[in-house]
Amino acid sequence: MTADIQKFYRATNPSLTLSADKAEDRKYYIDCASVRGGDIIGLVLTMEKFWSLVRIQKELSHF
Repeated sequence: MTADIQKFYRATNPSLTLSADKAEDRKYYIDCASVRGGDIIGLVLTMEKFWSLVRIQKELSHF
């Protein structure tokens, strides 16, 4: 068995990003979405709305 050094380096080098277009890269991709805690974008939007309301309420309290 011979080792393909370039292939090994590409697979183990964390500074290189995987490309979903390449079948070789898809073998190494791990989808971590299920352990990230759910809907991150939804949470960020909810927090943004909350802090916007707090800011508006604070501004209106000056009247």
